[in-house]
Amino acid sequence: MTKTFKEVFPTLKLDKDMENLLENADVTRISVNHARDFYKIYVKAKRLIFKKNIWKLEESIKKQIFKSKDITVKIIESYELSSQYTPKTLFDVYFDSILDEINSHSVLLYNLLRTSKWSFTDDTHVTVTLEETIIAKTRGNSVIEFLEKVFCERCGMDFIVNLQYEKPKISKYRQNADKQIEQEVQNIVARTKFAMAKDDDDEDSKVAVDDGAMFVGGSDNASSTINDSKTEATKVSNRKNEAKTGTDKKAGTDKKPEKKFEKKFEKKVRAQREISGANMTMTLISCTEEALMMKRCPLKRLTVLSVRLQ
Repeated sequence: MTKTFKEVFPTLKLDKDMENLLENADVTRISVNHARDFYKIYVKAKRLIFKKNIWKLEESIKKQIFKSKDITVKIIESYELSSQYTPKTLFDVYFDSILDEINSHSVLLYNLLRTSKWSFTDDTHVTVTLEETIIAKTRGNSVIEFLEKVFCERCGMDFIVNLQYEKPKISKYRQNADKQIEQEVQNIVARTKFAMAKDDDDEDSKVAVDDGAMFVGGSDNASSTINDSKTEATKVSNRKNEAKTGTDKKAGTDKKPEKKFEKKFEKKVRAQREISGANMTMTLISCTEEALMMKRCPLKRLTVLSVRLQ
């Protein structure tokens, strides 16, 4: 059973523009969840109401009707439009409201729909063109489904949508940015090449100076460099000879204490050997004496026995 909006909400105070929009609007149904904190109000109108006005109406019902309760009010609108409205004319009038609504659901879908191109082949057929990007290919069907709900379910129209893609155009700012990047890259490459060439030249000049570099400074400089190199060579050879003779002298002085130390060590070894040999001889002598003593004892016993027998 349907009732007019004023009959359902007689105490609701609205501005004149909103009252005029809701003058021929009916409330077909009101539903609530088990927790009674979410209300759905189904409204059927004969005049278009933009989504921003619908949101204001929801807030007014929440504040004036449900004053002290933390609830959510959701108005689900549908329209019975006159025959003068076609998908093409509705698009011209209602497209901004469609953008506001899809922006509340998803900013990504909003950007896709905002940058899209529409072309109507007739009053009911439309071709929507999106830029050929990964986002458009993955979420383009969601945009089409949203449009079908608005035009077909909400407004009760025959609406057929074809989706296609086109390559994105590069803007002037993007082109200028790309050119600046290319110039910077070229400058960096040129600087690196110049620095590498400079380093190579410095190394070549150093090598030439070290080797005797007879090109630099003319013949006078060349002769002076040769003489300097000869004197330095003689100094180095003299230093080597002095170092060699010094080492030989040190070696000669160091040999004497080494020989004395070797003689002392040999004497100690010989003395230890002699002592060990004397000890061995003493042990042998003691062993032989004991052995002789052992042999003499039985002989004495035998002589005593022989005397007794006689």
